[in-house]
Amino acid sequence: MSGSTDADTRRLIERLVRETLERLLRGEAEPAPPKPLLVLLLGGRSHQPEALALVRALAAETPTQLLIPSCYNERFDPREVEALELPLPPLFAPGLLAARKLLEDAAGLVVLLPRLSTFAKAARGLADGVPSLLLTESLANGLPTFAAGGDYVFADWPASMPPAMRRGENSLGALAQRDLDVLSSWGLEYRPHPAELFGLATRRLGTGAPSLEETQTQQHHPSTTLKPSSGFVTAEDVVAAFQQGKRQLVLGRGVRITDAALEEAASRSVTILRTD
Repeated sequence: MSGSTDADTRRLIERLVRETLERLLRGEAEPAPPKPLLVLLLGGRSHQPEALALVRALAAETPTQLLIPSCYNERFDPREVEALELPLPPLFAPGLLAARKLLEDAAGLVVLLPRLSTFAKAARGLADGVPSLLLTESLANGLPTFAAGGDYVFADWPASMPPAMRRGENSLGALAQRDLDVLSSWGLEYRPHPAELFGLATRRLGTGAPSLEETQTQQHHPSTTLKPSSGFVTAEDVVAAFQQGKRQLVLGRGVRITDAALEEAASRSVTILRTD
């Protein structure tokens, strides 16, 4: 308060005290602090710098609590996490009870760099660790729930695949896509790249507008709704949509998709979303 006098300071304090007393007499409670957004940082090795940049950007827009489960601590350099200079200190290796309590007071959940096992467990209702517990309960409670990157960036395969699955034909891609489809039908909003989540998450939470990255992604990778007369989406349908520049296919109500189509979508990094 440059240029202010002791009398000015005293008047300011008296005004603040008077306003507070008047508010208390009227029975008005102090406004509740905004709920924090939980960000769960997991161990997918792709897009790590992008994921950390998203954490910093989110923290600048809304209170953000970063969680790194114990099994993933060694995958991140603590100095990189400290360099984020987050207002809320990151929590390493939170227990199940602590994680559940944090979720009760959260505005939403962001899962960054998810592993195949996390989505597989959540899609089957298994909550035997912090990642699957937070994901399943966030969706069950109707919280805004987002995820990005990790093992579900199929374009990064086979480098990010389990070693035993890197040879020959296998059904891992179709199984992974099916798990993602299940969680998407429950309300999960997944994007291949962490930068694409910034505008989506802040808009849903009412704290910001879409980012340039999200706008560009929406322009370059639009979605299309499929309602084939046969009631089934085939691999040929996926290929045709991909060639038209579509990267998200929304299945109309009651439409089914063949296993071959799921495998084709996984091989081309096309996301399948359901409306029912």
